[in-house]
Parts: sequence; C-alpha cells; structure tokens
Amino acid sequence: MSIKKTFLLIFAVLSTNLALAQTENTEGTEETESTENSEDTEGTEGSESESATSILTFPNGFSPNGDDFNPTFKPKQYQNIEEFHAYIFNRWGQKLYEWDDVSADGWDGTYRGKPVKQGTYFVLVKARGSDGQEFNIRKDVNLLRGYTEETTNGNN
Repeated sequence: MSIKKTFLLIFAVLSTNLALAQTENTEGTEETESTENSEDTEGTEGSESESATSILTFPNGFSPNGDDFNPTFKPKQYQNIEEFHAYIFNRWGQKLYEWDDVSADGWDGTYRGKPVKQGTYFVLVKARGSDGQEFNIRKDVNLLRGYTEETTNGNN
C-alpha cells in the first residue's frame, strides 16, 4: 500500500473518531487506549512479577522546545510489549519518522535533522503484547513549539 493510500486511510479513521479512543475487540477482550495521566507508570516496562496484561498508551502531544519537558513523542505507558513499530506522518501522508523499539527515545519533532513546524501530525502504531493482544493505534499528535511550562503558570 502506498504512503498516500495509508495516509488517506488514517485520515478517514481519524476524521470520524477524533474524540474517541480506539477500541478493538480481540478474542473476547476489549482493548482501549486510555487517556488518563499515570505519573507512576509513565514510560516504564512492567516487571515479570506483574500481570502479563499488555498496555500501550500514547500522549496527545509533546513540546520539543528546549525546556526538557515532554521533548519527544513516545509511549506514555507500556507493559509487556513484544513487537512494536510506529510511524509519524505529516498532513500530506509523508512519513517523517519511524521506530521499532518501544523503549527508544521516540520522535524529537525533526525531519532529516531539521525541526518541523508546530502543528498536528499523525501516528500509526502496530504492536503485539506478550498476552497476544494486538494494538493498532491511529491518532493525531500535536507538536507544540511555543508551549513552555512558564506560559502555563503565567510567568511571561
């Protein structure tokens, strides 16, 4: 499938489900992407002693603006992921970045070493957990360059 066809498919899904988390029924279990903030499990791999339930969630945005707060787009929470592949596309369907290690640093908001513009980009993730759960995540991600912790506190 060409990149443009892939993008159009992603765009069609996103345009009808922007406000909804993707839910997929796999062998009687329901897979839902959570949008809750979970500080204590953020970006950590679960230990073997924990439940074998697979978890994979992503944030809705990130801010590669030099303040070292959310500088990369990567999984917010993951546990028991065996296979992982993620792609980042711009609004025209051009692939900007891809990675295949869930624990890697993720996307830093650049393309060919140059910062991309602030805006909305699209992520496509295909992954499989150790419990056999399949993750097919398609969502938009907001890249915010002018957003800093100081602007939220009113310290301009």
